[in-house]
Amino acid sequence: MLDAFVAHLQPNATMITLPEAARLYREANTETASSYMLWKDLPTPPYNPDYNWSTPVGPWPKTFLFYDRQAQMMFIEGKVEPVCIRNYALSPERARYFAEPDIPRVRLVRDTRLHWSRELELTVTAPCAMPFGITLWGDYSLYLVGEAPGLLEGKILSPDLLFLRYNLEAGENRLRVTLPGK
Repeated sequence: MLDAFVAHLQPNATMITLPEAARLYREANTETASSYMLWKDLPTPPYNPDYNWSTPVGPWPKTFLFYDRQAQMMFIEGKVEPVCIRNYALSPERARYFAEPDIPRVRLVRDTRLHWSRELELTVTAPCAMPFGITLWGDYSLYLVGEAPGLLEGKILSPDLLFLRYNLEAGENRLRVTLPGK
């Protein structure tokens, strides 16, 4: 089966080096698009202790991972704010692996559900300017991400969550999001 697959690819494939591939990518793209991954634990057989003697085993919580050109963020199911923010603007001397030392808490001010829309208002008090994300767990598949001043990216991953990406300023940040119905 593998031989048939390679025979199918061979006439249409071009072999290039990794530096050549990177050059072609940079020529075609001014920046890399954001990436999202929702991870649910998968049961696995026990590890072989001869090879994985120090490897932790699950079960692992449902986890949402996000990264863009400014930061990487990790969210655990049920938690609104990230459990880790890797801020690429930080110096390695200030923060190990670019990890933000203080992750601010999100406070829900208002969640208004109308007949065919929803309006959210949240506040986040940040110790300094930083990239930030909010994950609202639940089924938001009936909505679109509408007007949201300051929102860099909004993504609905049905039926699991709504993700909102902001750059916070130092101090209190008031975030308003409208979710019109589909």
